[in-house]
Amino acid sequence: MEPLDAGVGPQLRLGELSVTNAAHDSLDLSWTVEVGTFDSFILQYRDAEGNPRALPVDGALRSLHLHDLAPSHRYKFNLYGVSGRKRLGPVSTDAVTGQR
Repeated sequence: MEPLDAGVGPQLRLGELSVTNAAHDSLDLSWTVEVGTFDSFILQYRDAEGNPRALPVDGALRSLHLHDLAPSHRYKFNLYGVSGRKRLGPVSTDAVTGQR
């Protein structure tokens, strides 16, 4: 997938990615889209063992509940917007799960 160039296609812009409801093994992510409509999103992060994860998300959604996370672990999340074969972003945020 190619990065989306500013001069290609319709104007698209991701807003902010934020975390709420962090529990010991789960958290909720939500994001905004400032301009345009995306076909889908890709959420990337590394699990507690350092393995990369990439979750496809429907373009109509603006939130996601992640579960089966490790307690007291710092995660960095990167969200990309996908339009056709182009990818825009990422917008990023860090979060720490709660203690067990």
